[in-house]
This record gives sequence, structure tokens and C-alpha cells, in this order.
Amino acid sequence: MSIASGALLDMNGFPQRLDNLSGAGAVVLGNATLTARNTSDTAFSGTIAGAGALTKTGSGALTLSGANLYTGGTLIDAGTLVATHGNALGAGMVTNNGSLQLDFASDGTLANTLAGPGALRKTGGSAAALSGIGSTQGSVSVEAGALRFMQAGAFSTAGDYTTAAAASTTMSGQSQLAVGNAFAMNGTLNSVVGTAEPVISANTAAIGPDATFNVAGYRADAAASASQLASRAFTEIHATTPAGLSGKFANTRIGGSADPVDYLTLTSVYTPQDYVVGLGLTWYASHGTTPQTANGVFTMTDAADSFDMDAVLVDQSANPVTRWDGKTLTKAGAGTLRLSKANTYSGATLVNGGTLQAGASDVIANSAGVMVAPGATFDLNGFDQHVNNVTGAGNVALNGASLTANYTADSSFDGVIGGNGNLIKTGASTLTLTGNNTFTGTTTIGAGTLRLGAGATSGGVAGDIVDNGVLVFDRSDNVTYGKTISGTGNLVQQGSGSLVLPNTQTYGGTTAVNAGSLVLANGAQLANTTQVTVAPGATFGGYGAVGGTVVNNGLLAVADAAPGFVGGPAGQFAIGGALVNGGEIRMSSPTPASTLSVVGNYTGNNGLLTLSTVLNGDGSATDRLVVHGDTAGQTSVKVVNAGGAGAATNNGIQIVQVDGQSNGAFTLNAARSRVHTNISSSRAA
Repeated sequence: MSIASGALLDMNGFPQRLDNLSGAGAVVLGNATLTARNTSDTAFSGTIAGAGALTKTGSGALTLSGANLYTGGTLIDAGTLVATHGNALGAGMVTNNGSLQLDFASDGTLANTLAGPGALRKTGGSAAALSGIGSTQGSVSVEAGALRFMQAGAFSTAGDYTTAAAASTTMSGQSQLAVGNAFAMNGTLNSVVGTAEPVISANTAAIGPDATFNVAGYRADAAASASQLASRAFTEIHATTPAGLSGKFANTRIGGSADPVDYLTLTSVYTPQDYVVGLGLTWYASHGTTPQTANGVFTMTDAADSFDMDAVLVDQSANPVTRWDGKTLTKAGAGTLRLSKANTYSGATLVNGGTLQAGASDVIANSAGVMVAPGATFDLNGFDQHVNNVTGAGNVALNGASLTANYTADSSFDGVIGGNGNLIKTGASTLTLTGNNTFTGTTTIGAGTLRLGAGATSGGVAGDIVDNGVLVFDRSDNVTYGKTISGTGNLVQQGSGSLVLPNTQTYGGTTAVNAGSLVLANGAQLANTTQVTVAPGATFGGYGAVGGTVVNNGLLAVADAAPGFVGGPAGQFAIGGALVNGGEIRMSSPTPASTLSVVGNYTGNNGLLTLSTVLNGDGSATDRLVVHGDTAGQTSVKVVNAGGAGAATNNGIQIVQVDGQSNGAFTLNAARSRVHTNISSSRAA
């Protein structure tokens, strides 16, 4: 009977018998059973739905390729029933008294439980997975493609189980295979080891001369771990008949690779009844018996691959065959290696690819250095770590942890440190960060120097800084650091760009402006710094205050004279200590009103004072230097006319006020000017 596409056979709950079912239409069973008798081979690509069942009779073959929805189960009473995908047999038990052929068009899973004395055949190049619990069959032949056992517990056969040369059988970590008669493996046996043993049992077992055994994985419910595998032996095949095992695998592999996985060793032991697989770590491989394998490389090729190294790695003797020094760990490939113990190896840790993840605190504290390559990640995974000399251009993911990095040599980390967590830099050497780091916690300089940037346009941290060493800003662009710097250490502005600090800073060391500019904004203060030194060619100033002394050999720019603020309003800048001026003090407001206040003494070291003044009468607007202490030394004064037309004055326009002893000389660089240098004031007229 042929049911055309779009046509419907509604059985209305009444059992029906059809000969040679074909077509692409629909069958609705209701609660009834459809008996399909095939005297010849036919194919039905339509759908069968309902609570009823399907019975296949006749010597011919019926191929089902539709996504069938019937739930009453399937009975193969005679002949062959062919399923081309995992949903072809609906739901419910499949009782096979004839032949069930799995010829999937693409990889898929058959979830039905199988029963009966019939034959199960796997054909076609795709993979068919069986997940039904408690299945039994008379015999199984894997003629092509792959048959994968994914069920929990055993799949049983009363008779033989055969895998052809071009085919494969795969055992998951929760599955076993119980063969009632002969097991013959001529193709590839893939097995996830580490759970129930033996994985395969049979009356007799024969391994073909070209067969391959591959450890496909380690468990179904967790990442593989060293504690599961190291120095472990697993019975893969057991023959119940004495001397029932014959043959050996021509190839043994791990992970499907023609070359063994580089971090595990695989050994095969054959007895008259058993094939036993031994697994171990290449880190601990014997140099004497397996010198070609001993190494410190952990390669997880695929991103989904993972391995939990939950055994301690200690230094080994060097292996000249693999050129491994016995104490260096190399992580390669896109997968994840997790270190879950406090390892003591002393060599380098090289994260060349994928992820090196911490599973405990201080897992590589004894390693001489950590190099994270571009694209790779060192993931702290919430565990605090002490490490040495972190370098490279990859990623460090804090994920709630603190990274304490000790530097015994000047080093650069060019990648990005991200996540929620803290960075603590220790050691006397310099760490240079050239990446724009995004971690949200605190950066602490416990010792040595932290350099943000390397003279280019990147390099910084996002959070607050506790500076108990030396903090260097070295950028060529204009940067605003909007967080706070505390601690007892020093600050250095080294880059050719401009560093703007809009918040009050409380660090207690010195400040050196060696290049570029350091500008205070929004009234910010360097409240506790003991001294600010401005080098020739460098600029310091802005809108704010300094608690200590300023030694200016460059440019001290007040308010809108500072880089980035030209054209802004006039403003105030205060120095809580003394001021030594061997460079230039500049106030250049278009509307003169800026003031530089010095609480301590002022010493002119042949420096220059530049101010803007409206050259009119006595009360004309002007910028002003106010010294509350004493003055000494020589200072040239340059007055820039801010729009005055000139007018007669009685006392002059006060541009310098001195509250203490006025022993300094302020010489006005103008032909028609005079300066009063009494204790209370100096005036230009």
C-alpha cells in the first residue's frame, strides 16, 4: 500500500494489516496496531503517530525514514526493519525477532530499549548511539560506521558481536557489553575507561591483526583526572573461557590521535583471558624503559578537552631523548588543564594555548616563571595564587582571587588581567604592564616598581593602587587616572603624554615628573607627598594642591596654563611646603585671576614667573604669586598684557605678595616697570 505525500490513513483505533507499505503520507494509529507485511523491500518516509504499535512481518525489508511519533513500541516478527535515524522507531520497546538494521543518514541516537533474539546490524558510514537501558539482542554486527553504547549498565547479546575492519565500536564510561558467545574486533574499539570493569566480557574474544584500541575518554560524568588514571589498570576485555582471548591490537592510542596523548602513557597487558589497559603520566614515565615518552607537555587539542592534574608534580631528572629538563610544565592546545595540588616543580610554566586553571591555592608557587602566550589564559578560578615572574601577552583571569606576583628580574606582561580580584606585585625588580587591564580590584605594589605602559598608548589598571614601592606612569597619550593612589611609595610620571589626576591622592612618597605632564584637576591634592620634582621639559600643575615641597626645573603651570586645560577658567594651585623655582611658573588666564599660593618659603633659582595682567589702573585684574613664607634668590618676571590699554597707577598692580621676609629679587622683564620687594608685597607698575 502506498500513501502519497499529503494523504492520511486514519486507523481510528482499529487494527490494520498493510502489505508493502510505501509513500510519504501520514498514518494515525490511535490505540491500534499497524501490521506491515513486506513481501518485497519498500520504504516509507512519512510519519506514523498515535498511542498504538507497529508490527513488521514478512521476509522483505521495510525502511522507515520519517520522524515517527507512535508510542506503543515496535515488534519485528520477521524480515528486516531499517531505521535511517534515531526517531524512526517512535517510542517504546523494540522487540526484534528478525533483523534490525541501523543505517542512519547522519549521526544520531536511538533511545529505545531493544529486546528479542534477533540480529542487530549497523550499516552506513554514520554513527548510531544506543541509550536504552537493559537492552538485549541475539547478535550484533557492526559492518560500517560506528556503533556507540551510551546506556547506563550492560548491553547483552545471546550470540556473537562482530566489528568489521572499517567500522568501530565505542563504549562510554557508564556502559558495558556482555557478549554471550564470541566477540570479534577487526576494526577500532573506542573506550571511556575509569568506571565499571570489565568493559567487555565474552565467552571468547578475538582481536584482529589490524585492530586499533583507543582510549576515547576517562569518565562520562567528570573531567579526567590524574588520580583516576595514574598507575591504574583497567580490564577492557575479559574472556570467560580459559585461554579464550586471542590476538593483540596493532595500534593503541589515546584520544584518537595516531600519536599518543603527550601527558599520558598507555600500556597493554595481555593474559590468556584478559586485555588490561594501564595508564600513567608521562611526567613520571621511566627514563630507563620509556625514554621516548617522558616529558612535561600537556596538550588538550580541542577546546572541550580537559584534564584535572590532581597529583603533585615534582622535579624529575632531565630526559635527553625528549629534551625535557624534568622541571618545566608546558600547556598546549585549546583545552583546559586544571592544577589541583600545590605542585613543587621548579622550572617554568608555559601556557602556550588554551587554559591553565587553578583548582587550589598556590598551585605553581615554586615555578620559576609563568609565560602566558597570546590567546592563552591563566585562570585563577577563585583561588589565590603566589607566582613568580608572570610574562607573555595572553590573559590572566582572576575570577575572585588575588594574584601575588614576585619579580626577581625586570619583566613585562603585555596581556590583560581581568575579572574580579586583586594584583599584588612583590620583589625588587620592575613589572611593566602594557595591556589595558580590566580587573576591578586593588593593585598593590609591595616592593619594587610597577610601570604602567612602555612609552606607547596602552598600559594601565582599572582600580585603586596601594603604592608601597615605585609607581611609574609611562604613556605617550593623554590619560586620566580616576582612582586613588595610597601607600608609602613614590610616583613617577615618565611618559611623554599627559597624566591627569582628578581625585585627591594620599601616597606618602615623593613625586617625580620626569617627562610629559602631571596635572591635578577638580581641586585634587597630592596630600601626603613629601616633594614634587619637575624635570626640565616636563610640566606639573593644574587646579589643585600639593602637601609637600616643589622643586621646579621645568614648567609649573597653574590652572588653565596646564596642558589639556588651555582656554579653561582661572583657578588656584597651592603648595603646602616650599617652592624652588629653576624653571618657569606660568599663569596665563585670558581673564587674569589665577593664584599660586606657597605656604612655605620661595627660592628663585634664576627661574621665570609668567603672569597675565590687565595693564590699567591699580585695581586691574591680574594673576598672582602669593608666598606666605620668606623669599630668596633671583626670579625674572614676565607680565603678559591681558587686554589693558595702559593707565597711570599710584601703587602699582600687585603681582607678587610676600607675607614673610622678602629677601628675593623679582626682576620685571619690561622697559616701563618697577617692583616693590618689601615684606608684605611686590608690585609692578
